[in-house]
Amino acid sequence: TQSLLVATIFLFIALSCVELTRPPRPYLAIALATVFAGYLALPYLSFRPVTRALAMIAWCAWLLLRDRRMDERSSGIWLVPILTAVLINVHLFALFIPMWTGALLAGAIWERFRIAHWSERTDYTRRIKRYCALFACCCFACLATPMLGGVMSTLSHYGQHDPMVAAKVIAELRPFYDGPMWPITTAVLLAAIGLMIWKRSDFRLAEWAMLAIGLGGLFWMGRLAPLFVLIAAPMLAAALPTLKARLLARPIVWSLLCATIGLGVVKIVDAFPSRETPLAVWLNRHGPETPGYPSGAAAFVANRIPATTGRIINDFNWGGYLAWELGSRYQVFMDARTQLYTPEFWNDTCLGNQQAVESSIRAITADAAIVPLKSPKLAVALKALGWKQVYHDDRAQVFIPPDSPVVDMLADTKE
Repeated sequence: TQSLLVATIFLFIALSCVELTRPPRPYLAIALATVFAGYLALPYLSFRPVTRALAMIAWCAWLLLRDRRMDERSSGIWLVPILTAVLINVHLFALFIPMWTGALLAGAIWERFRIAHWSERTDYTRRIKRYCALFACCCFACLATPMLGGVMSTLSHYGQHDPMVAAKVIAELRPFYDGPMWPITTAVLLAAIGLMIWKRSDFRLAEWAMLAIGLGGLFWMGRLAPLFVLIAAPMLAAALPTLKARLLARPIVWSLLCATIGLGVVKIVDAFPSRETPLAVWLNRHGPETPGYPSGAAAFVANRIPATTGRIINDFNWGGYLAWELGSRYQVFMDARTQLYTPEFWNDTCLGNQQAVESSIRAITADAAIVPLKSPKLAVALKALGWKQVYHDDRAQVFIPPDSPVVDMLADTKE
């Protein structure tokens, strides 16, 4: 399902590129623009509801660009408010659609006042009325949720009161340039935007407005990259120099392309786990130096430690995995749903000093603690409170409290 959703997103991005380019379609440029979108967006597409929402937003983007190509006369454009009403019940990213339709309305008004001949005013006025109705429908569609109060409070919380968002602790909430690949990403972005500026006469005000909004989001947090590429990729496809199709018609060229694609497919298929490969092994196949999951520690807790209190202490990044892996047996201490916890909780744990962390877990009764091997703050606090390490591997370690019924049995356990 996840693979199909990601494929759907890039299918609609490619279709959007087709809509914004002129005949004869520069299919090689469209392919390059889609690769550009994949480079920026793929790191942020994971198994979460937001991926489904992004697929629907990409659908809306294609409908909006298709309508532009058809001189704002497409009846399919009225699917956008319906999709927005569904989207607002899936993810907050639904608000991107009213932003886009609002940009289209502003662009239509701008174009109406810039026309030189009176005979064109009727058609431009029609476009303003049409976009005004579309914008209003999309805004009302964002109200079509029983969770409206929660949506607004969550927006306010993320924007003003969430210390984890403000501290940029979560990797995907950091700006795009805060990462190891930032020089390459910056060079790619500068080259793409440079091409768009070079072909600036091919784009209308609404496209530039959405590009500016997307670029601002990219500087705010990398997680918004999938929204940025929905407009940036089509603009890049239209801005790329025309590449001769006859080059692709040469047997040696398309043979090499087919071989490259074939090798890529083989590599992807080979990366899937076999029936004999345990999921825990496959999840951490890239080694301890790369992000992974405490599958070994979770298996140790599940098999060797009885669930007396039904609670475990864990690190922030692993809460979701442990809640899934250990099922209903244990309640996790924290996870990445930052809005479910108070600001005081985060200030005392992930953002607090050693004394604050120790104070926050002193009153907690739990059966075990699973903490990263390379994140000593929790481990030091647990040891100071008398917890015993009973397991460790190259990624995680397990502690149990001094009064655990299995403390003597597991005291000498290492791996």
